[in-house]
Order: sequence, then structure tokens, then C-alpha cells
Amino acid sequence: MNKVKTIITYTGLFVFLVIVGLIIYLNVKEARQRGALEQATPQRATSQSSATTPPLVMSDSTIEAVNAISSERMFSTLEALTSFQEHSGWRGGGTEGEKEALDYIHAQLSELEWLSEMGMEIERESFNVFLATEDHTTSVYFNVGDQSVEIPADTMRGSRDDLSLIMNLDSDGKLNDMDPNPVELEGEIVLIPDETELSAIKDTDQSGKVFLVDYSLVDTINPSGMSNEWLIMEEDPGAIILVTQNSNTVGVSHGSFVGDGGGVFQRIKLRQSIPLLFIEMENLASLGITDWDGMSVLKKARVVSDVDLMNPGTSGNLIVHIPGKNPNKAILVSAHIDSPNSPGALDDGSGSAILMEIATVLNEKQLQPEIDLYIAWYGSEELSIYGSTYFTTTHSELMNKLQANVQIDCLSHPMDGLPAYVTLMFSHITGNSLSTDPFVNYLLQRGESLGFQPGTTFEPFASDNGSLSAFNIPNVNIIYESKEMNEVSGGVWVSGHFHDPYDTVELAREEEDAFVNMAKLAMTTVFITTEQAGFVGHAGEKKVVFLANHTESPHMTPAGFPMFTQALIDAGYQISILPYGQPLTAEDIKDADLVIVLPAYDYPPETGIYNTAWSDAEARILNAYAQDGGRILVVNSGYRLKFYNRVLEENEDWAALNALTSQWGAKFTHRGSQSNPLNVEDRGLLDGVSAINITPQNAVSFSIETGKALAGTPGDTYLAQIDVGEGEVVILGDLSMLGEDDMGLINPVLVENLAEWK
Repeated sequence: MNKVKTIITYTGLFVFLVIVGLIIYLNVKEARQRGALEQATPQRATSQSSATTPPLVMSDSTIEAVNAISSERMFSTLEALTSFQEHSGWRGGGTEGEKEALDYIHAQLSELEWLSEMGMEIERESFNVFLATEDHTTSVYFNVGDQSVEIPADTMRGSRDDLSLIMNLDSDGKLNDMDPNPVELEGEIVLIPDETELSAIKDTDQSGKVFLVDYSLVDTINPSGMSNEWLIMEEDPGAIILVTQNSNTVGVSHGSFVGDGGGVFQRIKLRQSIPLLFIEMENLASLGITDWDGMSVLKKARVVSDVDLMNPGTSGNLIVHIPGKNPNKAILVSAHIDSPNSPGALDDGSGSAILMEIATVLNEKQLQPEIDLYIAWYGSEELSIYGSTYFTTTHSELMNKLQANVQIDCLSHPMDGLPAYVTLMFSHITGNSLSTDPFVNYLLQRGESLGFQPGTTFEPFASDNGSLSAFNIPNVNIIYESKEMNEVSGGVWVSGHFHDPYDTVELAREEEDAFVNMAKLAMTTVFITTEQAGFVGHAGEKKVVFLANHTESPHMTPAGFPMFTQALIDAGYQISILPYGQPLTAEDIKDADLVIVLPAYDYPPETGIYNTAWSDAEARILNAYAQDGGRILVVNSGYRLKFYNRVLEENEDWAALNALTSQWGAKFTHRGSQSNPLNVEDRGLLDGVSAINITPQNAVSFSIETGKALAGTPGDTYLAQIDVGEGEVVILGDLSMLGEDDMGLINPVLVENLAEWK
């Protein structure tokens, strides 16, 4: 009995010591984290999610990596990124500056020897965007006394999607002609500093002169901007030079969106082709000019402009894969490298620099992530999230194992009197569910461990992370902003110095603490463990293959229709995509439970540079698949569509799908419809549907010889179901039927029925 008591006593003492030791160890580790990490001032959050998971203790590797982050190294990267094509397009999407920036990052990565030995892979992707503006030369020379002094000048990008609004920015009026064709004009200067002077020149002879216009007159946040623009153009200027002036005061114009399209000039069609440039007042200091009164000494100017438009333009992505200890799961950290025709230090040089710093620290400290790490620098985000949407079409295997995406877009410099804090902007989950989401709570706890409380918000397509929502991948954008900044006219773009000429490294340096905190938070996600990375299961037992190989616009692929794709995932599908330009083979669809043929579409609407077309061999492959029992959904579109069913230019390739459907007795005949009666006798996939919502302009009608016309008539059909051998083919005449608006799916029951189609 005494022996048993002794054993119990020593056992209890041993357990007690183990518990005490464990407590001491955790306290020491927590203290080490607090002491080792540079403390950040707690930030006020827009909203706060309650953490429901046990506290997360950072690993030694995480702490070492976080402490190794160098702000000066990140600022050095920013200096490099803001030097490409200075005052010549900068890093505009689809331009030479963007390519030079990608080349620079690629070269920096190639010097990371330890990561290379570890198996790091670097991938470059090239893809087309609808429109890009290449600024070869934009110069302004002012005559002051006997001197001619050049002042740095820029041109604007113009419309992203409308050729009719942008064509007159092209110096020679020819698309895709990259030969030097500079336009030169020399003339007297007309100063227009305010609306009084603008009214004074009405009905006077100012034709052919060089107009210097205060940008505030045509700023997009100016209610009179559109009418002022018309007054300016009515005077038939030979050139227009918009003059911006820096300000950090709410309500005072400081050049917001001037590089996008010259303020309201991007919204109207110029009646003639003239040089349309902008300069900063601050660059006139070399002439002793600091305000509009001082500009009275300027009498004559010479303007040189050589700008070319590309339809399509060429952009690119840079992707790095760093093998983790467990390759079965992966995390993606990303940013966009392009800028909106501005220096772009904040937007999004900051995110690009943080990505480079992550790779540099891993190499320097020889630290391997626990799971596979992918780092992506996207191109042409500012042209409407092209890089990330294209990325999702070319990385299906990764999409089916990815646990989360952390996007960094971007640091800001708030206007005077406005607060800002590191904010987590989620796209995969709405605000009502944030408090229960494990990925949200993971990031909130990491922020608290770093000494600050992140804010949380929901925004579906604010940045590239939104493209991942369609694949059921938790995603977040790390941004430095606040509710108060978004309440300013023009939103965070105006209140945070995005899309203006003053988005410089100097401004970024003033926000160094926030910059470092954003980098630290992103770094902690790199070391997420296999156990922690259980945010999504990817457990689908079925496979759907989207054929996007004849669909050049990535916005018309699954990333642009997230609610439809999520319905398929909820129904047990894994998503696979055949990307644009890749010929279909039988191997691509041999194990597919469902094949979705996306609209045939390529970019050049009129130039005829190339045309996409389905081959006879591809048609035979799809027919054989259906004959053997496969299910095929064919979708057409009369126009190019963008997020939320926005209708853009005509799709001249709408009839190309006949190469496939004609073998099943269906032929697309014309665009446009105002009616689509339902077949109430045999609903099939319309079970539970009382009406079909379409975009009449976008619908492409077709006739059928056999099968069921579920919407429309046999000769004028918009939705049909056709038996093909042992399988079935469903044809939709309008891609927007699968889309959504700000209220959700426009055809929720139809989408659910298609997802459950057996």
C-alpha cells in the first residue's frame, strides 16, 4: 500500500512538473515573441471578428522571418519599380514599363541561390488584354525668355474597354502601329486656372493654341467637370495640358485619376485627335513658378506626343513556387505589379515589394515553408483584374489544393485628419459570417500577436484576390485604409493617394510602420502549418471541365462567375479549366462528369489580327464524349461580358460555336431577343423555374431540329436540351444567365438545377 502511495505521489509530482514546465515554456515563448517583434501601435478596426479558435503561438521560423524584414530593402525595391518608364507610361498594364518591372523582379529572384537549390521554380505567363496604351514620348517645352525648358509630362491611359472613347489618343490613329509617329505642335499658351477664365474665352478665337487647364476643372469629383470639358473642346485647342497640384486636404483636387483618363476626358469621345497630356505644378519650380499667378510668364509651348494603342495589348504574370515540407497543400501570396499610369509606389509597388521581401528573407534565413508556397506578381490589375483571372485558367491543379490566398493591395497615405489601419478585405465570405470563419480568425490572431488589431471588411472584386472566390478558396486583401477614408468623395482612391501623380516613394516612407506591419502579417501566413491550413477541403468527387480554349477574355471564365462555379463545387465538383489557345484533346475530358463549353470570343473586334475557331477534330472529340454518356453545357454570348453581366463590345465570334452544335442539329442564327417563353409542358432543367432572366442584347438565338426547347421555340431558342447517344447536351444562348448582380444569381434555380444535373 505504501509502495502504491509512493508511486502515485511521484507520478503526481512528475505530472505537476511537466505542466509547470509547459506553462513556463509557453510564457517564455510568448514573451520572446513580444520582445523580439517590433511593437506596433494598436489600430482601431472597422469591425472586429471574435476569435473562436485557441490562441496561435508563432513558430521559431515565423518569428525569425518576421524579425528579418527590412523596410529599407523594401523601399529599395520601390525605388526600382517607380523608375521604369518614368513619365512614359510608368508600369501601365500591358506596356513596356510593366514588362520591365516583371523582368526586374525575375532577375532579383534568380539571384536567390538557396531557394534555387531548394527547388524554387519561376514561371512567366503572357496573356492579352483588351486595350493598352503605350506612351513612347510625351514632352512639353516652355519658352521662358530665351530658354526652352522641358517639363516632365505624361499622357493618360484612357478607357479600358471602349475603342470609340480612346481612339483619338493614338498619335497616328492606327491601332497596333508601334512605329514612331510623334506629333509636334507649337503655339501660344492659353491659361485656364478656373471657371471664370474658362467662361471668358468662350466665343473667342483660340483655335490651335496650347491650353493649360487646372485639373480641378475636369476632375472626376468635380460636379461641373463634364460641362467644363465640353467648353474646353468647343474652343478647338491644338493641345491640352492638364496641370495638377499636390494636396493632402480633403476636398482639394490633387490629380486623382488623371493618369487613368484625364478625369472626365475618359468618359466622352474626343471630337478630334489632339495631344492630351498632364504635368505637375511642382515640376515648374525649376522655372520659378509655384502657382497659377506665376504661370503668366509662360507665353509659348511646344508639345511632342507619340502614343500608340494596342488592341489587344500584351501583359504578363510572374509566379514563383517554393516547395514546402508538405506538398499536398498550398498557400498563395500575391500582388499586382502594374500601376495606373502613375509612379505607383503605394498602388501597388508596396505589395510587389513585400512579395520580393518575403522571398528574400526565406532565402537569407534558409527557411522552408511548412506547405507549398506560391508567390504571384500579377499584370494588368488596373485594367480590370486581368492577371489573376487569367492565372486561375492556367493553374487548375493548384486551385484544387490551394488553402488560401493573401493579396497585398495596398499601402495608402491618408489625407490629413483621416485615420487608417491595416484592414483585412475578404471576398470569399460576407460580413455576417466573418466571426465564424477560421481563415479570418487565423489572420486576426496573427495581427494581435504582431501588436495591432486589423480591421475587417467584405468586398467581392476589390482586387485580385476576388478571382479566387469562384474556386471556394478563402482569400483576403491586406490594405491600409479606414471607413472614414472610404466616405470621402472618390473613396479610398482619392483619400489615400491612389491613381494620382503623387503616389511616390516619398509618401510610402511616411507610412513606414504600416508598410512593415503589412509585410509582417503577410509573412506569418507563409509559415502556416499543415494542421492550421485546413480552411477548405477540396473534396469534390466529380469533375467539371470548362473549355475556355476559345475564350480569350478571362472575365468570361469561372473567375468571372463565382456564384455559378461555387454552386458546382457545392454539388461535389472539382473545377478544371482548359485555357485559351490550347487545342482540345480527348485526354482533357476523358474523366469529366460534366463539360462546359464557354463562348467563342477573341479580342480584336474589327482588326482581323486573328480569329478563334473550333476545329472539326475538336467537334468530333466532344461528340464522342456525348455519345458515350457525357453531359455537355454549351454557352454562347453575343457580346463580351465583364463582372456582374456588364455588356461591352460585340462578339464577332458568336457563330463559331456552330462548328460544335450543328452536329447535334442546333444552329445559332442571330443576336438579340426581347422574349423567351418557357416550355411549361416538359420543364426538365427548368423544374421549379417560373421565369428565365436574360440580357436581351446579349442573347444569341438558335434553332434546333431535335430535342426540347426549354426556353423559346424550336426556331427561336435560348435554352434547349438535346439527347446525343447515351448523353445529353444543353445549350444556353446567353452567358449572363449563369451570372449575378449585386443581389445574387439572376437565375438561382436554373443554376442549382444545372449543378445537380444528372
